[in-house]
Parts: sequence; C-alpha cells; structure tokens
Amino acid sequence: MGERRRSSAVAVVHRKKKWNSILNAFFTLTTNLIKDRKLLEGRVRLLQGVVRKSEMEHKVQSLRGEFLLGLKERDAFLYKRRYEDIIHELDGVSELREHQDLQCSDQPNASNPLISKGESSSLNTGHEVETEKRQSSEDVSALLAEKTFIWNQYNKMEAELSEKLRSKDHEVKEANGKVSILLNRVEELEKSNQNLRNDLANIQSSSEQKDDEISRLKKEIQHLKSRQDLAATAQLLSSCRANSAAFSRKTSKDDRSADQKIRQVKKETKCTENSHGSSKRMAAEVINVGDDIPKLFTSSFKVPKLKSSSTPHLV
Repeated sequence: MGERRRSSAVAVVHRKKKWNSILNAFFTLTTNLIKDRKLLEGRVRLLQGVVRKSEMEHKVQSLRGEFLLGLKERDAFLYKRRYEDIIHELDGVSELREHQDLQCSDQPNASNPLISKGESSSLNTGHEVETEKRQSSEDVSALLAEKTFIWNQYNKMEAELSEKLRSKDHEVKEANGKVSILLNRVEELEKSNQNLRNDLANIQSSSEQKDDEISRLKKEIQHLKSRQDLAATAQLLSSCRANSAAFSRKTSKDDRSADQKIRQVKKETKCTENSHGSSKRMAAEVINVGDDIPKLFTSSFKVPKLKSSSTPHLV
C-alpha cells in the first residue's frame, strides 16, 4: 500500500512538472509572437509612411513640373505673340516701303535730297526690321530648345518617380504579404493556444478527478486497514479466548482427575492400613504428595501413577 501511494504521488508530481514545462514553453512562444507582431506592425507603419511620403513627393514634383511647364508655355505664348506682332509690323513696314517706292517712282521731278532722305530712312527701317526678325527667331529657337529641355527633364523625372513608385508598391505588396502571412500564423497560433487551453482545462479537470479518486482510495485504504486491524485484533482476542478456555477446561479436567486419584488413594489406604505397615507408609507418602498437588499444579503437571500389587484398580 505504501509503495502504491508513493508511486501515485511521484506520478502526480511528474505530471505537474511536465505541464509546468509545457505552459512555460507556450508562454515563451506567445511572448515571442507578440514581440514579432509588434515589430512587423511597426515596420508596416514605417513602410506606409515611406510610401505616403514618396507619393507626396511625387505629387509635389508633378505639381512643380506642371507649374514650370505652365510658366514656359506662358513665356512661349508671349514670345510667339511678340513674334507675330513683329511679323505683322514687318509686313506693315514692307507695305509702307512698297507704297513709298511707288510714290517715289510716281514723282521723278522731286528734289534729290528728299529722295535720298526717304531712301535712307527706308533702308534703316528695313535693317531694323531684319535685325528684329533675326532676334525674334533666335528667341523663339531658344524658347523651343528650353521647352524641349524642360520636357525631357520632366519625362526623365516622371520616369524616375514612376520607377520609385513601382519599387515602393512592390515593397508594400511584399510587406502586406508578410503581414498577411504573419496574421494567418498568429490566428493559427491563437487557435492552437485556445486548443491548448481547452486541453489544459480538460487535463486539470481530469487531474482534479484523479486527485479526488486518489483521496477516496486513500480513505478506503485507511478504512480497510482499520477494518483489517480490527479483524486481526478480534481474531487475536478470539484465539486468546479459545486458548484461555482450552486452558481452563484442561485445568478443570486435571483438577478432577487429581481429585479422583486422591479419593482413590484414600480408599486404598483405608482398605490396606491393617494388612501391611509398608503399605501405610506408602499411603501416607501418597497422601502427602496428593496434598501437595494443588500447590505444584501447572499446565504440564501429570499425576504419578501408584503401583500396588494388593490394591485393585478403580474405574
């Protein structure tokens, strides 16, 4: 019984240690998962901030490019308008020159100083017009070159920003995929955690039932031991009573046999006291011995048998 109780106690302690180790491992795993989840959430927030920042930069660059493009288009429109005005003025000057040439051809008798003065003024005006026309052409070509350069820079910047945006989108997609995988893993771990909690609750309930069963069995064992002790005590008492009864019966039987022997010896002595003197002495010795029997009586005492040739045996 003691060995069974010790083995059951050792099993309970071993089971408790095993479940404590399982719970510690589970707590460590849950703590690590919570830390990983917080780290990944922080990384996702950081990536989202980077993406928002890149989108804002892209918008700012786009707005800046559009603003610069609008300014250049305005300048181009102004220069074009100026060029058209100059061309219109040039056409007017050409018409005026032709008109003056016609007037000069119609008036051959005019004075030479006036003719020379009109020709010189017309020549100066034509030279100015050519100079203005050439300068306007140079300005327009410069504006067109600047416009082409700006468009090239804008296209290059747009391509770079689009490439960065695509790379950021790819990184965000990868981060979202990792986050979804982590969330799925966290959900699976939460499910396994719930299952482990349910199993732990079942095991605790079964452990409590086992403990109740063990306590009940201990009580039954104690009750049985007490009953066995009572039975053994009762058996011992009954055996003692039986031994004492047998001893008392044997003692009474021995007493009765001793009394019978004494009475028989007394009768024999009365019958033989006149016939032989030696028989008297023997009878006296026997009587003396018989008087001493009750004093020397034990459980192993046997009454000595008397031998006499002249005395018959009494049954």
